[in-house]
Amino acid sequence: MSLASLIATARVKWAQIRNETEKYANTHQRVADAADAILDVVAEAAGTDGVTPHIGTNGNWYIGTTDTGVKAQGADGAAGADGITPHIGVNGNWFIGTTDTGIKAQGVNGAAGTDGLTPHIGVNGNWYIGIIDTGVKAQGADGDVGSAGTDGVTPHIGINGNWFIGTTDTGVKAQGTNGTNGTNGTNAPLTISLFKQGTNGITYPVRFKWPTDKTLGSVLLMSNCVSISASIGATSYDHNTLVGVTLTANTELVINDITINTGYSNANALIICN
Repeated sequence: MSLASLIATARVKWAQIRNETEKYANTHQRVADAADAILDVVAEAAGTDGVTPHIGTNGNWYIGTTDTGVKAQGADGAAGADGITPHIGVNGNWFIGTTDTGIKAQGVNGAAGTDGLTPHIGVNGNWYIGIIDTGVKAQGADGDVGSAGTDGVTPHIGINGNWFIGTTDTGVKAQGTNGTNGTNGTNAPLTISLFKQGTNGITYPVRFKWPTDKTLGSVLLMSNCVSISASIGATSYDHNTLVGVTLTANTELVINDITINTGYSNANALIICN
């Protein structure tokens, strides 16, 4: 309770006391006067309200309009020392400076999860997840049948030889122009076919001669033929040494005989000349 409230309460109480003591005026008058004097002194001692300090626009404390010159906020302190940035050590722990905190920078792998369920198509055509029918068709329903298109126009060849679509001349010839004549081909290889059947067939020796040079490209021993005996002039040849021999024009190649494999009655051979 404030001092002013206490004084007001005391005055009320004292008024009550005075009313009780009026009949004893001669006895208590002096006491009442003394009490009034005490209350007056107390009231004078209460004083007026004080002035609350505040911070001015310059940052100083003011009491009323008086600038005390004292800053309401102290000056900034000196810069503190640099802190230590945590780092990950070779053991995988967080370090602060050289201190191992014992805390792993990376957590351990969690346990493997359980296998998921692969959706599949059930016999009713719906997607299933496990044994659960999702009710969703794996294949959409057929769309509505489209309306029939109009008949197309069949291309035809006009009297000018071009393709026409309806009455429109495309300008494209239905038949291409004749190509240029090809170059003459080289003469085909000359093939000598030899045959022997027991004492029948070709009677050996047989002789060959051409008006131009010929090269014996290859000798093929066909069914049951073992070897060929030949000669050019005084030089003898077999089926191996004939290959690659060049006959000059009008030189005679003599096939003396062909040998039939044992147990067989006939044989064939081919000599291919270029």
